[in-house]
Amino acid sequence: YTTGSFEEHSGIVTFELPAGSDGDAFIEILKKNSVTISHRHNMLRFSPHFYNNIADIDKAMKIVNRLGRDFF
Repeated sequence: YTTGSFEEHSGIVTFELPAGSDGDAFIEILKKNSVTISHRHNMLRFSPHFYNNIADIDKAMKIVNRLGRDFF
């Protein structure tokens, strides 16, 4: 879901972590798998327009899906 004009859109993708989850620990796991991501305000934040290319995003999503089931 997007709002606003095209000029207001960004390539940053965020999603909220489950309540009580340790986002910093999850970020460390992703970093060990060469995925650049940040943890802000209980949200995981990808910046694919700056730090990542398409292959990185695909890899990150596979890791998030695989680890997230066990981690959260």
